[in-house]
Amino acid sequence: MKKKLIQILFLLVCVLFFVLPSSAETNSYIDVTNPGGGNKIPLAAPTFSSGKSSSTEGSIAIEGTDILKKALDFTRLFAIVDPSTYLWNPSTDDVTGAKMNYQNWVTVGAELLVTGEVKVSWRGQMELDMRLFDVFKGQVVLFKQYKGSPSELRNMVHQFCAEIIYYLTGNYGVFGSKIAFISPSRGNVRHIYVADFDGSNPKAVISNGAINLTPAWCSDGKRLAYTSFVEGGADLYVQDLSGKRQKIASYSGVNINPAWVPGKSELAISCSFTGSSEIYLLTAEGKIIKRITNSWGINTSPTFSPDGSQLAFVSDRGGSPQIYVCDINGGNVRRVSFSGRYSTQPAWSPKGDKIAYTTGAGSVIDIYVVDVQTGALMKLTEGSGKNENPAWSPDGSLIAFSSTRSGGIPKIYTMTLFGMDQQILLDMPGTQPAWSPRFLPK
Repeated sequence: MKKKLIQILFLLVCVLFFVLPSSAETNSYIDVTNPGGGNKIPLAAPTFSSGKSSSTEGSIAIEGTDILKKALDFTRLFAIVDPSTYLWNPSTDDVTGAKMNYQNWVTVGAELLVTGEVKVSWRGQMELDMRLFDVFKGQVVLFKQYKGSPSELRNMVHQFCAEIIYYLTGNYGVFGSKIAFISPSRGNVRHIYVADFDGSNPKAVISNGAINLTPAWCSDGKRLAYTSFVEGGADLYVQDLSGKRQKIASYSGVNINPAWVPGKSELAISCSFTGSSEIYLLTAEGKIIKRITNSWGINTSPTFSPDGSQLAFVSDRGGSPQIYVCDINGGNVRRVSFSGRYSTQPAWSPKGDKIAYTTGAGSVIDIYVVDVQTGALMKLTEGSGKNENPAWSPDGSLIAFSSTRSGGIPKIYTMTLFGMDQQILLDMPGTQPAWSPRFLPK
């Protein structure tokens, strides 16, 4: 009996040995489906080294490091290891990996390490070498070299951040994307601004002294459709970011809530020239291709599935505004929102599996996400005023939205697709964010 017990224990140990992952295997980088969900990867980012230790190179190195940390922190995917714990000397230790002491980085809790090396020529041209290390594997897993003017530092660092995200997740994340939004001016004037993905460099791109609403990006990232009252009525315009503007719809009533068909120069809008508000599909020049909805009451706020075969929209055909989904030809209509009596502002996720929308009225409005297939519901905001206008990042990992939580004035915030790590994007009034597509690194 004793011998049998020993044999059983031995077999159990063998099974556990082969079933349980080793310590190295448990250091999986990241749960890409749950950014900000508590499984952030510890990453070390020591100050970039500089080739000549000149004041110019030194300041660029410090600035570049700061850009890197802020950019990676914005993704909610990384936990930046405290620099005060680092066990290396940036002025003497190797940054190329040739003589890297990986155990020092394991000791301080890092799983990944990013180094940068800045060199500026006498002509003022800059060379930036960037490396990503896997400290458990003890090797360089990414190396990129960038050349250009020091004024391009931010773009260079962001390109490398995109490479990091691609290495870990298979997509380039938010880097290279922009966010359009509405910001008020004097009286009832509403300008349309465009800022970088992290809220930096906001610039007014549509400032005509009138009310401008509901910006929507074309898939090419070069055109914005929007509604403007610049000529008195609620007309639809398309503006190339190079400055060319075209009025494409000025039917009687209102022409609002544009949504571009993914990958095409066609867009859906809500028009009321027949008396009721219906959704139509237009060419980029404003010619009506077809009528999509045909129901009494309000039908508005279209948003397309990533493949363009379906759209979600708001309709009060059931007695109160709710979110519905239909095919591009208007068939197979079904309701998908059941979280409250007043649901609006749908936004279809880039992966096609979820729709974000708002529910509520008055001073309390919250954002929900519903699974398109299963109907599973998740509430993302709660107890923080009016939370409206959800807009997905191009990789589907983050959601931009407006909120009055900071004193009644709406501002733009971002959060993960699970509602975690809610952070203010930029400290100026803003509503109706629209997240652009992103572009691959140069």
